[in-house]
Amino acid sequence: MFNKIVTLRNSLVTLLFTSLVKITSVFKVSFILGSVMAFFSLTPMVQPLIGVWGGLFGSSALFIIGIALRLMMYGSISFILLAYHIPGLFASYALASRHWAVHVALPLLCMALFIVHPVGAAAFPYAFYWLIPVALYFAKKELFFFRALSSTFIAHGVGSVVWIWAQPMTSSAWLALIPVAFVERMVFALGMTLIYHTVCGVQKVISTKKQAMTGVAE
Repeated sequence: MFNKIVTLRNSLVTLLFTSLVKITSVFKVSFILGSVMAFFSLTPMVQPLIGVWGGLFGSSALFIIGIALRLMMYGSISFILLAYHIPGLFASYALASRHWAVHVALPLLCMALFIVHPVGAAAFPYAFYWLIPVALYFAKKELFFFRALSSTFIAHGVGSVVWIWAQPMTSSAWLALIPVAFVERMVFALGMTLIYHTVCGVQKVISTKKQAMTGVAE
């Protein structure tokens, strides 16, 4: 019975986040340099949070549902879509799991895959950002902001690797993105933290009211 309740809860959380992701994708935050008409939206602040409440199951289900809906609506999957959503999948994994493979091995792998690319080798300082999740893992910072920061830089690493191997960009363009990426990821981490604490606050209020009503009923 307990397993059925957990599965139902995760399914409901997945459906809720699927709706939120579709809604927040409308609100554009910044242009993705190196693309033609691609923008970051509020989605990078919302999508990873399913890892908190939906776990690995919810994170995977949200990604699969998103891809399936795209296939049903348009009949194909574009590179931009994959480059946009795959990083979000790993960001949600980072919030769902504290495993070293996600927080240490994955960022280091991203660094290696970026630097072995000829363009990435000339822009190797850009990859130093992905040492942040590694440092935070060993520092064992429990404040949610640091968890969000680790998550968003893991997404940044995965997305950058996908982008550098699939889209033509110069090393100077990557180097120019270093300060931009810092501001962008800080905004995403702060946004995730704000949303997380807002949801937790609402849950606490609802729980308190339920307890109060239960006490009155008794």
